[in-house]
Amino acid sequence: MFEDTRSALMTQLAAATRPVDACSLVVNHLGSLGLMPSAYLASGDRLRLMAAHGYWQVYDGMPEDAGVIGTTWRTGERQLLQQVHGHEDYLAASFLVTSELCVPLWARETCVGALNVESLTRLTAEQEAEVDDCAALLSARLGELPPGEESPAQKLNRHAVELVTLAGEHDQQALDSAVVAAAIDLSGHDTAVLVTEIEGELQAVASSGPLARSLALLGPGDFAAVASWVARGTSVYTTGSTDGVGFPGHEALRRAGAGSVVVLPLRTTHGFLLITDETVRTQSTEQVALLELLASQVSSCLQVSRAVAELRARADRDALTSLGHHAAFQTALPRQRAGTRRELAVLYCDVDHFKEVNDTQGHAAGDALLVSIAAALRSAVREDDRVFRIGGDEFAVLAHVQDHDDAVTLGRRLLDAARSTTGASLSVGVAVAGPLEADAALLARADSALYEVKQGGRGNVLLQTPVVESA
Repeated sequence: MFEDTRSALMTQLAAATRPVDACSLVVNHLGSLGLMPSAYLASGDRLRLMAAHGYWQVYDGMPEDAGVIGTTWRTGERQLLQQVHGHEDYLAASFLVTSELCVPLWARETCVGALNVESLTRLTAEQEAEVDDCAALLSARLGELPPGEESPAQKLNRHAVELVTLAGEHDQQALDSAVVAAAIDLSGHDTAVLVTEIEGELQAVASSGPLARSLALLGPGDFAAVASWVARGTSVYTTGSTDGVGFPGHEALRRAGAGSVVVLPLRTTHGFLLITDETVRTQSTEQVALLELLASQVSSCLQVSRAVAELRARADRDALTSLGHHAAFQTALPRQRAGTRRELAVLYCDVDHFKEVNDTQGHAAGDALLVSIAAALRSAVREDDRVFRIGGDEFAVLAHVQDHDDAVTLGRRLLDAARSTTGASLSVGVAVAGPLEADAALLARADSALYEVKQGGRGNVLLQTPVVESA
């Protein structure tokens, strides 16, 4: 039935010089047979529509988990739905559609897309065979043609999706690395550096490429000079002239090996995106405009990442003392125990006779005392120790120690710091984690030690060691 038109299709495919043309020929052929076909090819992390017939609206930019077409691309397996209604993978194009057949397209042993056909009636075996044959013919031709290139806009979209995802996850290191990777990919230059303000100074927070090391070693003054070029929101780039005049401060970039430079401002943060290449290159306005869109996306994502970090930090902090709260303590305990050869000590601290402060001086005085105690405990611990407020007047410290004596010494330092700065007395119970001891057992020992101190007159430090059962 289809032999004559297929013969003409084969002749036309042999003359096609671009993947999009080959896809259009196959789609038009299947459309002439009363079917509703569409052809998609992979571009980056998305499927892009090459051709469609019989639709007023179409899906495009499809990820691998979108519908039957995405599933076919992800798995490389043929998908047939003779009854689409109610199927979880079906993306409805029309309520009139009954059947859908999607066949993977292959080129150089890689699944590069999908040929999809929908029908208002149940697909016959002959129609299925024709779609399979057309997919095979198209795959063969795609294997002979050079692959289609991802457009600049598609590249930008792919990177934007990744940046937004990382910003929401607050993986700052991964986000910064993704920024410089995107800058290199979109610009075609070999090196990119992300510069942002840290503690009042501009610093390189991520870099990649052959010039990355030399550029990252530039001083704050060098970065400040570059930042001044884009302070008014303009972009700056080199013209390709090797003997032209440079802006004040450009010498540092040349000494680092830069033959070409693009500098883009980050509008929501004090910083910039520096893109360079060892060779002399000429930038077009269109290329720079695309990079400006990337910089705008980067600015927004950095702002979101900071906001997410702040919200998470607030969620993990006690509102009064800004220490970690009880839930944060429970989360930190297993993390602190993992990945270190030093022993972990848990120190439970109670403020002695705290109720009397509330009763005699009022809750405002009690709150002020808790804030002062928190500050005293923070001042007494080491840099990598963690302090938490886990109850009304109850505090906890997680500290890596050398041995039991080290843990007790830290407990006495906490007690002395509270007494010397606030006049308040603390009771401190200490337990050092055993190698195979469960978290609950460790906390129970620290709590038991604290109880013994309070029963024995308060204002002291006590270590409770694990009970060793006799054989």
